[in-house]
Amino acid sequence: MLTKAAAVDYGPFRIRSNSIYLGIIRTPMSENLFSDEQMLNWFRSLTPAPYLGEAIDVANGVLYLASDESRFVNGAELSIDGGVVAK
Repeated sequence: MLTKAAAVDYGPFRIRSNSIYLGIIRTPMSENLFSDEQMLNWFRSLTPAPYLGEAIDVANGVLYLASDESRFVNGAELSIDGGVVAK
C-alpha cells in the first residue's frame, strides 16, 4: 500500500512510485544454494517457469520502470518471479 499511497501523493508532481517483487533469482551470491541438486529441484518446483530468474531479468524490469516507456505507469507492483504469485 505504500507504493500506491506514494503514487497518489506524488503523482501530481510527476513522480512515479512503483515496486518490484522478486522471485527466486540466481546470482553469484546465491549460487551455493543451487549447488545442491535437491535444493535446486525444490526451488524449481516453486515457480511455473521452466528456469530460475537471473539478474538480467530483474535489470530489464527496472530498466522498463525507469524509462519513458513506462511514463504512465504509477502505483504498479511488478512481479518478476516466473509466475510464483500466479501459482
